[in-house]
Amino acid sequence: MGTNTEETFAAAYHELALEFVVELMQVTQGATSEAAFQQALQGYVDELRPWLQDRDLPEMPRDTFSLFVPCEDRESDDDLSVHFTPEGEALFRAWVRRQAVVLGNSLESSPERGH
Repeated sequence: MGTNTEETFAAAYHELALEFVVELMQVTQGATSEAAFQQALQGYVDELRPWLQDRDLPEMPRDTFSLFVPCEDRESDDDLSVHFTPEGEALFRAWVRRQAVVLGNSLESSPERGH
């Protein structure tokens, strides 16, 4: 029974991580230079800052950091695997919190709920 819960959590985590990466790519896709990319990325990080919690932050945060751990491209596998750095994981958790609030607000105001 515990395995099913772990598998369910892993599948949900994977799906949410992919949604986070897609949103991140959408935010930065129009950048035509490295400076524009950095500006778009910084704006996105700043939007997530209110959702960060101290317990999620790395013990030794870095001023400059990557969001993802470098990994090899596996041509034999079409599945995307995402591995966050500690800072990337913290931002992902902030994104999940924001998504939960947005989803909760949209459910509360949906016509099916009589509001």
